[in-house]
Amino acid sequence: MADKYIGSISGSRGVAGEILVKEVPEGMLALAAGSVVKIGYSASFGQEYIVERWRANKRSSVIKVEGIDSKETAHTLKENGIFADEDLIKFEVGESFSVGDIEGCTVKNIDSGAELGTIKEVMILPANDVWVIAGVGGDIFIPVIDEVVLSVDLDARLVEIKMIDGLAEANMTNDEDSDE
Repeated sequence: MADKYIGSISGSRGVAGEILVKEVPEGMLALAAGSVVKIGYSASFGQEYIVERWRANKRSSVIKVEGIDSKETAHTLKENGIFADEDLIKFEVGESFSVGDIEGCTVKNIDSGAELGTIKEVMILPANDVWVIAGVGGDIFIPVIDEVVLSVDLDARLVEIKMIDGLAEANMTNDEDSDE
């Protein structure tokens, strides 16, 4: 029962104290009414609130918690994080990972068996996320799409990918052409 970062408060919505939360892990559906969340700059120092309702969007959510009943009060929480017991968080069927879960995982090419490096950064982009892998020859950019990312094992900290046509070439630098 560890507290998990859900997202950060980006502002308020409406006049009844609803809170806008950004950076919500994709696929997160909701926290049930009555769930306890902590709001603060860390889970250790967060103040506890009880969820009244939760509406999820793709990468953001709108929540209402007890004790926050005005737009002005909700706005004072801006830029704070929201944390909850990971056992209380509901996800849609399928896999979804937070940035903190995936960073540091080793990436392996299943075709060659080669270890490409470790994920050092996640770029959140409109079409799909891109994982930046710190490889031996430099950074490798991997689109997070079903054709490329075949498996993710967070316990083993291992991601298996398939290099689709053009992906390896797109990540190569050609120093030989720079002399001409």
